[in-house]
Amino acid sequence: MLIYEILFRKFRFEDIAALIDFEFLPTGDLFSRCVIFIGFAHNFVQVWSLSLADDGEDPLCTHQLQCDIRCLLYSMSFFGMSAADLVVASGTIFNEIVIWDPFGDGAPSQRVRGHQGVLFSTRWSEDGMRIASTSDDRTLRLWRRTGKGSCKGDILNCPFKPVYASFGHTARVWNSVFLPSLGPDAVASVAEDGTCCIWDTDGANLATLRGHVLKNVWSVATDATARILVTGGGDSSIKLWD
Repeated sequence: MLIYEILFRKFRFEDIAALIDFEFLPTGDLFSRCVIFIGFAHNFVQVWSLSLADDGEDPLCTHQLQCDIRCLLYSMSFFGMSAADLVVASGTIFNEIVIWDPFGDGAPSQRVRGHQGVLFSTRWSEDGMRIASTSDDRTLRLWRRTGKGSCKGDILNCPFKPVYASFGHTARVWNSVFLPSLGPDAVASVAEDGTCCIWDTDGANLATLRGHVLKNVWSVATDATARILVTGGGDSSIKLWD
């Protein structure tokens, strides 16, 4: 809650409305400080330093950069275990994933193409080897690269190549989450049609979960074991699936 309070206190409403992702990374002795990476809908990243002590210190913006691909985004996600290692995956309205370094010169390192519609989500696997993406084209797509798992240079430079494109939803696909308990390439996706689809490591549909009333399941996550699936729908309900 502290992070959200800081964001809303320090940014104007129009900035918050354009915020699409943030990453919280503790730093300092006994995690006395943190760095917050904030991603905005115009493919722009800010870095804020924040004291976690109750000392009245205001957050300080230490860095900001806009990607050279200057377009509207509906999705952005960060990957990295430390500030220096962080990489951005932006899902653009031009049907592509842009991989870029928030501490670089703004130039895209990769432009991953294949979707036939705007992207609504980009999700990293825990090891940074894969990206799952969802789109207006009603597909879930999985992308995989070679190289070392958490190596920033490999993430930026080893091409992400298509593994599968899965059709099963009858409307726009909003979000996804990896399901490592079913395999490294297994994913769950949620969509405007009110369903959650489970995809195996080959992109085949294992199950279609129905339970939300009306349309739009907006969010999906797992518990720490990745065996319990959690979905949030436009019907104001949260459902757990075992």
